Amino acid sequence: MSKLDGALCDIHHIDISVEKNQWLNHMYPLIKLVVTMCFIIITVSFSKYDLVGILRMGVYPIVVFVLGEISFRDALKRIRVILPIVCLVGVFNPFFDRQPVMEIAGITVTTGIISMLTLMMKGVYSVLASYLLIVTTPIEKICHALRLLHVPVVIVTQILLTYRYVRLLLNH
Repeated sequence: MSKLDGALCDIHHIDISVEKNQWLNHMYPLIKLVVTMCFIIITVSFSKYDLVGILRMGVYPIVVFVLGEISFRDALKRIRVILPIVCLVGVFNPFFDRQPVMEIAGITVTTGIISMLTLMMKGVYSVLASYLLIVTTPIEKICHALRLLHVPVVIVTQILLTYRYVRLLLNH
């Protein structure tokens, strides 16, 4: 399968998952958008050393995956291109932040390792939350919710037209 066919298949998969007869898909889009935005804001606001707090934030994506009957394997497959970029953000922290915190099985855990893991988790959770919003809400309803939040018409129109024309171009 070519990359073009794969992209078309991904968009088709999202369109099918949006049309599922799940209560999560029928929830008012503004609520889903605000909850997703709040989740992302709260997630990225954690301290870079608060690994336990970030791990607790994993409850939200897990609950949405279970309640929405969304395949975690499909989610990882769809966001696999973005994950290395997200994880690359914190990969150099262990080299710069070398203060030892504890030792586990002879391996010294430094503050750099903790901050690297925290940054990676923040990125993964944010991308997963965005993905969950996209697969449970049609783009038209997301754009309508953005307008209700007073996002400028130009930006909302740009998002909607980009999505529509990408689909159109991939079909031809």
